[in-house]
Parts: sequence; C-alpha cells; structure tokens
Amino acid sequence: ELAPSFKEQKRYCLDLLAELIKEKGEEKAVRIFRSMAPSFFASLPNIKNLKKRLASEITTFDSVKNIIEEYEHDNID
Repeated sequence: ELAPSFKEQKRYCLDLLAELIKEKGEEKAVRIFRSMAPSFFASLPNIKNLKKRLASEITTFDSVKNIIEEYEHDNID
C-alpha cells in the first residue's frame, strides 16, 4: 500500500486540528496538537525540521498552516 502523499498528509493534519478546535477551543487544541502534528508527516525530504517546528512553534491554526506551507514551498514540487 502506498504511503499518503504530502497533500493528503497536510489535509489530514489540518482537518483534525480544525475538529479539535471546534471541540476544545483554539488555544487548548493547539497545545494538544503539538504532540500529534509531527506524526502526520513521514517519508519526505528534510522532514525532521518540519516535525521539530510543529512540535515547538505552533500557537494557532494559522501558524500550523503557515509552517506546513513553508515546508511545502521549500521541499515539495
């Protein structure tokens, strides 16, 4: 079975965060999500830095999206 594409991994990640925010509110959801977000991304070039940033730098939904999009811009065709 093929691993999910980066775009699929990104969508799963952001969809789950959006659901957590609905349930817990943004601040609490993002705190919880710091431990979950890195596990969404695997088998990609230079992935270590993305995982590190997701585990330590996120504060809002937009910050998660921006970090992922920066990685995408720099590493994904």
